[in-house]
Amino acid sequence: MLRSLAALALLPFFVLVAPIHAEELSSQPPVIKSVAFTSPASGTVTVPVTATDDNGLGEAVAAIDGKQAATALFTTCGDDGACTAKLSIDTTKYPSGERDVDVHVTDTDGNRSFTYGMSITFDNPDVTPTPTPTPEATVTPEETATPSPTPTVQQPHDRPTPTPTPTPMPLGEIGILGDEATRYTTRDFLSIPKRPRASKVGALTMTARCPLPKTCSLRVSLTRAGKSYGSGRVTVGSKKSGKLTLKLTKAARAALKKKPQSLRLTVAGYPGVVITLR
Repeated sequence: MLRSLAALALLPFFVLVAPIHAEELSSQPPVIKSVAFTSPASGTVTVPVTATDDNGLGEAVAAIDGKQAATALFTTCGDDGACTAKLSIDTTKYPSGERDVDVHVTDTDGNRSFTYGMSITFDNPDVTPTPTPTPEATVTPEETATPSPTPTVQQPHDRPTPTPTPTPMPLGEIGILGDEATRYTTRDFLSIPKRPRASKVGALTMTARCPLPKTCSLRVSLTRAGKSYGSGRVTVGSKKSGKLTLKLTKAARAALKKKPQSLRLTVAGYPGVVITLR
């Protein structure tokens, strides 16, 4: 009996282990379909952002002049798979004038979309504080006398806050590809190098193209926080390409000597893109 137990102890012991498959994360970034931001804007505005993603959307993020201003989760989705997040932005926190607004979205796998850039005019009236009147002192003599009446200080007339008429943001030209309508952006008109670099004479050269069924007269600008860093013009025939040269300002050339600059590249009338110029 003891010999039998010892023999069993020497037998090999096999354990079957089921393979474990880790779920792979997607590297496909989400796609922004639209950002409904009217210009000019005043007070607190709600900005709907519509996007799509294969594995689920996370949040939309808005930055104004390079600083984060608002975030919102995607809560509403349609039958076509597109979801909407609503950003709440208080424009009174910023000076009136043209502001650079950048919007991007993330998905549940941590992927980030391209930056959707635009220039929006903030228009809020200057607030004039109401002066506090100083009442006259009433002198009471020893004998009972009629006190001097307290003067009535006329308050300044309150000016009603004008309600600007919302102007739809420029949607660009609409082209028809089959049964699908496409909206153009700056990337559709310019072939942007992966590492754009200015020449020694202070110019940025790239290829311009015209995807429209008519001749394109393109006005292109480089800006940062509403300040111009360079500009150029080019006319390109339909479905053709041409050379575009942007002449940089003195301020831009001086800044580039210190370090690379993040600038907004914009074709007039279309959403711009953010590039790092060296």
